[in-house]
Amino acid sequence: MKTDQDPSNCGACGTKCQQNEVCTASKCTSTCPSGTTNCSGSCVDLTKDPAHCGGCTATCDAAPHASAVCQNSVCALSCAEGYGACNGGCQKFDSDLANCGACGNACASTANGVAGCSNGKCTLTCNAGYAQCSGSCVDESSDPKNCGACGKVCGSGQVCQSGKCALECGSKTTCSGACVDTGSDTSNCGACGKVCPAPAHSAPVCQAGKCQFSCQQPYIACGSTCIDPHTDANHCGDCQTVCKATAGGTATCSDGQCSVKCPSGSSNCSGKCVDLKSDDNNCNSCGNKCKGALGCLLGVCL
Repeated sequence: MKTDQDPSNCGACGTKCQQNEVCTASKCTSTCPSGTTNCSGSCVDLTKDPAHCGGCTATCDAAPHASAVCQNSVCALSCAEGYGACNGGCQKFDSDLANCGACGNACASTANGVAGCSNGKCTLTCNAGYAQCSGSCVDESSDPKNCGACGKVCGSGQVCQSGKCALECGSKTTCSGACVDTGSDTSNCGACGKVCPAPAHSAPVCQAGKCQFSCQQPYIACGSTCIDPHTDANHCGDCQTVCKATAGGTATCSDGQCSVKCPSGSSNCSGKCVDLKSDDNNCNSCGNKCKGALGCLLGVCL
């Protein structure tokens, strides 16, 4: 509570202002000073109070990794240390694939490799059996432009077999000068040129000439995507569980368990977002029901 504004606790806990009085600067007075507005007995500055931003009933909502602020009667977010403003929320740019180092700087994926973001810089990890050559992931055992080593090009009419330039592929299939096994090659899976796609947070796999994908930890496969069951509100704990929001609240998933995040000025009582200052069934604290006909006012049962 704010004892400098609360008419029920003006200046100190339990100090109530008289009827028709307001609380400002921890003192009960008859009127609010210039620049402030009377909101249910509290004198507030509507230009910067996040609980009364632009109007007595206008509350600014916080967001993950951010606190709510009011700037010139407009709600905004103040990001926590280590986070930056991005797309209406706060992101951590040191490890976010879509915002690596800066908002909107997405790390591009490449065939046969997985993009990553480490310390705000994009990285590339090639799949097993592939090597990184000039930002691409290549198979040095079969790539005629990188045969046995990056940049080693086979001559005209030659193919690359087992990392050496040769005239023919033997038992393997010739695909654009590369000697490949179409049963396991993710760039030529089942046929030359058939590249196996893979969703975000996964690596492509070719088994018996058919494309599949393998999700990276801690992600799991849900249909054709890879999700994090620890934080995904649409797949919380498993592929089927969707977290549901209540009126005034936002559904969240933490450690695989659904929960509700309530906006600033309200509290979570048994999964519902309520105002402890006015809720007759949760007056000043969750479960405290008012018995009187007048209900709850400013957190007090009348």
